[in-house]
Amino acid sequence: MDATSSALKWHTVAEAAQLTGTSKRTLWRKVGTGELPSRLEGGRRLVGLAPSDMSATSTGLASAAVAAAGAFRAADGMMEAVRAVEASAALAVAQAQSRADEATGRIRQVEASLARWRVAAVIVPVGVAVALLAWRPPASARADGIEPGQVAQAAGVEVEVEVERAVPPVPPMPAPWHPPMALPEPIR
Repeated sequence: MDATSSALKWHTVAEAAQLTGTSKRTLWRKVGTGELPSRLEGGRRLVGLAPSDMSATSTGLASAAVAAAGAFRAADGMMEAVRAVEASAALAVAQAQSRADEATGRIRQVEASLARWRVAAVIVPVGVAVALLAWRPPASARADGIEPGQVAQAAGVEVEVEVERAVPPVPPMPAPWHPPMALPEPIR
C-alpha cells in the first residue's frame, strides 16, 4: 500500500489495532514488514489505514464510539442548558422576592394610613361634639327650680332681665362631619 495515498486515515497503533480487529503485536509486525504504512509524528507512531483495512465489526464499534461521544457532548450541552435555566429561575425568584418585599412595605404603609384615618374618624366627631357642648352657654336653671329673676325678687330687689339678651341664641346644629374616606359613594 502506498504511504502517500490520500485515502489513508492516520491512527495511533492502539486505535489502528482496535479498528482492524487485530492485536497490537500483529499490527506492529505488519508495520515492520511494510504491509501497513506508518510514520512518526510528534514522537508517536501513526499507522495509515484505508477503509478496506478496517473490519466491519470494528467500523461498527468505531461508529458506536463516535455516537457515544456525540451523546456525551449532547448531554453536556443539556447540562449547560439546565444550568442556564436554573440561573435564570434563581434570578426570577430573587426579583419576585424583591417585588414581594416592596409590596409588603407598601401594604404596611397603607395599613398605617388606614389606622390614622380610623383614629381621625373617632376623634374628629368627638372633638366636634365637645366643641359644641363647650360653645353652649350653661343652663340658667338652678337646681331648686327658681329662675334668676325670682331670686332677685325674693330678695326685694327688682331686676328686669331680658331673657333674649342674657342667653345668646343657639345656632342650628351643623351636619355631622366625616372624613372623606369614611363616606360611601352615592348610588346613581
